[in-house]
This record gives sequence, structure tokens and C-alpha cells, in this order.
Amino acid sequence: MDALLVRLIFYAGTEWLGFRTLFSSCNLIYQVIKE
Repeated sequence: MDALLVRLIFYAGTEWLGFRTLFSSCNLIYQVIKE
């Protein structure tokens, strides 16, 4: 139970980090294109 919860939190954190990285990359590309 506890290990499952830790795994779930870790997976959610990884997904969030990946989303943030993707969003930052898209935002950076958008800024470059807009220039």
C-alpha cells in the first residue's frame, strides 16, 4: 500500500516535470518564431 502510494507520487511528479519541460520548450520556440 505504502510502496504503491510512493510509486504513484513519483510517477505523477515525473509526468509533471515532463509537462513543464515540454511547455517551456514550446514557449521558447514560440518566442523565437515571434521575433
